[in-house]
Amino acid sequence: MTENTSGTDSQSADSSFAACRSADRDVTEKQRTDALLKLQGAALTAAANGIVITDAQGKVEWLNPAFTTLTGYSAEEAIGRHIGGLVKSASQAPELYRELWQTISSGATWHGEIINRRKDGSVYHEDQTITPVLDEQGQVLHYIAIKQDVTERMRAEEDIKVSRAALEAYQNHLEDVIRERTIELEAARQEAERLSRVKSDFIANMSHELRTPMNAVIGLTNLCLQTDPEPRQQDYLTKIQTAAGLLLAIINDILDFSKIEAGKMQLESIPLSLADLFGKLHSLFSDRAREKGLDLHFRIEPGAPLCFVGDPLRLGQVLTNLVSNAVKFTERGSITVSLTPGATVGDKMELCFTVSDTGLGMSDEQKAALFQPFTQADTSTTRRFGGTGLGLVIASELVELMGGRVELDSEPGKGSRFRVVAPFETRPDATCPGVALPSLAPLPEMAAVLRGKQVLLVEDNELNQQVAGEIMGRAGMSVRIVDDGQKAVDEVSAHAFDLVLMDVQMPVMDGLTATRAIRALPDRARLPIVAMTAHASKEERGRCLASGMNDFLTKPFVPALLFQVLARNLKPGMAVAPAPDAPDEAESALTSERPGLDSRQGLIHCDGSASHYRRLLAHFQAKEGDILERLRRALDEGRPDTARRLAHSLKGMAGTLGAGALRQQARRIEQHLKEAGSQESLLPLLEEADAEMNRVRSGIAELLQKT
Repeated sequence: MTENTSGTDSQSADSSFAACRSADRDVTEKQRTDALLKLQGAALTAAANGIVITDAQGKVEWLNPAFTTLTGYSAEEAIGRHIGGLVKSASQAPELYRELWQTISSGATWHGEIINRRKDGSVYHEDQTITPVLDEQGQVLHYIAIKQDVTERMRAEEDIKVSRAALEAYQNHLEDVIRERTIELEAARQEAERLSRVKSDFIANMSHELRTPMNAVIGLTNLCLQTDPEPRQQDYLTKIQTAAGLLLAIINDILDFSKIEAGKMQLESIPLSLADLFGKLHSLFSDRAREKGLDLHFRIEPGAPLCFVGDPLRLGQVLTNLVSNAVKFTERGSITVSLTPGATVGDKMELCFTVSDTGLGMSDEQKAALFQPFTQADTSTTRRFGGTGLGLVIASELVELMGGRVELDSEPGKGSRFRVVAPFETRPDATCPGVALPSLAPLPEMAAVLRGKQVLLVEDNELNQQVAGEIMGRAGMSVRIVDDGQKAVDEVSAHAFDLVLMDVQMPVMDGLTATRAIRALPDRARLPIVAMTAHASKEERGRCLASGMNDFLTKPFVPALLFQVLARNLKPGMAVAPAPDAPDEAESALTSERPGLDSRQGLIHCDGSASHYRRLLAHFQAKEGDILERLRRALDEGRPDTARRLAHSLKGMAGTLGAGALRQQARRIEQHLKEAGSQESLLPLLEEADAEMNRVRSGIAELLQKT
């Protein structure tokens, strides 16, 4: 009995201990939970974002200080009130609120931006997340809303939008301005080109109008001097001859300056002899220097080439001007013309031609104005020296065209030193032509060729008829004269002539048309026809040769030049002084200008082989005429790489043929395709290329037909 009671007490004690332990655990757990809740509450209270807790109907149950800061409502003002009544604004569409309540009442979280209202009535943008709190059955007990003020961010984004819109509007305006300016510039460019053409035509007409009467003055004076005039007449005629030479030099200066200014001056690149260049300068100025008691020296420094490639006429013109000025402005002492070799780059050597004198010299102010058009160092009204003031300007421009420069050192009373520095391609001495100085009468070997020859002179100007007719008559030639092209065709049809000297501008039928008509006559394809014109331009020469003429003579001419041209055409291969080459008909056609085609440049690419160039032209015409069509087809089929290769191929072919404009257009198309430009901007490039291709093919067809 006693034992049973003890057992019962022991069990009761164990149960009480377990109960105490359980109670302790409950207290500990509660304390932990309370501490965690307190910590979470502190975190929510300290949160930077506004936090509000509502019941299932949206009435505020709790909020943190950040909510008060955001909305202006304190806890006392907000708790118990519906959240919508506190912050809902009229700036938000009703659909947003319907969507919001449908989302959270279904137990899902809603997140988005909304425009709300503060206690003071001001509106603000907030980024808001609302999360429902559900019971075990999934029913909503509370809503927790976390709010972040994004008003400044929205304002900044709006400012960015406004700035972008303003920038876009400015860009559109700028594009309009650029488009307008481009149109204006294009119109200005076209007007400038029109004025340049007008100026070129004026220059050509002035050349004709001035040179034609000068030809008569110079020619008739030469003829009078050969008639044994009396001493007084001899003096008059000599002075007329001198004045005519000076006037012709002035005319040439003005025309050269106008050509350079209009961009029409082109330089030749042919082998020239230093000995011949200096020999001509010595021949021109040795007597004048001797008359003034001046010593004229020529010096060639060691290493200087005796043969190089350049334009002998224009280089001689530059040096002639410098030496002429040195003689003119030097009263005593000496003049030295020297050549010094410079650095070699590739196949070109920099050469320095120096003209030094012991003359007047110049001040810094005079040197500054020296290379200005129509300006001379001595501008006083009593200056002793004449001239247009264009010589040095033209010389400087010509040297720049050669890729060089003119330098000047000078002091008053100590003379001047002009240096012409330019790069030239050097050649072996053996390649230099043997050039004789022009003579005022036929050389013996020329006289033998000219004597007894039958020449038809076609010239409408009576004075020119007399000049050329008497000059050729005195050389033993038989001359028949007609005054228009149609009469020339009739004469050549009825009689045999050894040569025709054909003026270009004539009434009834001009010289170009007459030449083409003569070439169409039986057995007249090889009859030498020499153009005689006052239009001293490369374009005019090209037109003459293209019409079928063999050679070109510019008026006014001295007798020696006329004899040289006649002798070379009457006896092909005869070594005479330099004058325009006399190509055959095929070569004349090849080297004449055609639309879009610089055949001279093409011949350079073919090492001067006319047959090779013709083959290239024929191949391009037959095989590559549709290359732009193939390029378009490649683009339509989605093969831009093929289109780009075709543009690159066209660029190379056009460059080889001398089709410079077509080459540039192909280059632009290739670049556009490389940069993946838009189809809209590519279309005008292709249209321009099509138009230029048609011009080039037309020019090729004309050349191939004539060759």
